[in-house]
Amino acid sequence: MKYVVVDLEMNSVASNFIEERKVCSMEIIQIGAVVLNEEYEIIGSFSTYVKPQYNRYIENMYQRLTGITTYMVKDAPVFKDGLKQFFSWIQTLNDEIEVYAWSENDLCQILREAELKGYEFSNYENVILDYWYDFQEEYEEKTQKHYKCSLVEALSSHGIQLEGKLHDALYDAKNTAKLLKVVRTDNRIVDCYKAYMNPEPAQNTLGDIFDFNKLGLSFS
Repeated sequence: MKYVVVDLEMNSVASNFIEERKVCSMEIIQIGAVVLNEEYEIIGSFSTYVKPQYNRYIENMYQRLTGITTYMVKDAPVFKDGLKQFFSWIQTLNDEIEVYAWSENDLCQILREAELKGYEFSNYENVILDYWYDFQEEYEEKTQKHYKCSLVEALSSHGIQLEGKLHDALYDAKNTAKLLKVVRTDNRIVDCYKAYMNPEPAQNTLGDIFDFNKLGLSFS
């Protein structure tokens, strides 16, 4: 068994594509992933920029967020080719695969963009999608957090040093992989969170602590 941790960065579909935006309002501009062995050690990686097809430019907001410029994606593969490269890389791992991403958003993005652009998944790709998991959900369940926790907050909670630039897909995948290893292998941290979020009820009542008869108090 190998574990693939993936992250996507995106840019908005231009506002003049009104009908297209009803199907999918964003386009993938970077796919980053790492593969882990059964000890949750990183043993390989994948990264590619992706050229958007419904916007000639990387919008300023997303350029500032990701550091990805229009120039950086001008010669990159388009969605169908970039996604095919990603799945082909997974297939070369030649093992049973589980895929993890921080939140369900990345899988939803792939499915919506595939619908918009007429991408048909192969049988192998559909199998991979069936084994795609929301790690944020697992993290929240195992740590008994009852709200959507950001990746940065989760890393900080466990003293994990952020590697590289936030919102770079490859670095985000690497950082998510570090957290996956902690959650899956360090039961002390998980148990600590469970104890904190679900403290044991008090074993003693006030009546056990104080002898109210000696205080001359009566309750009737």
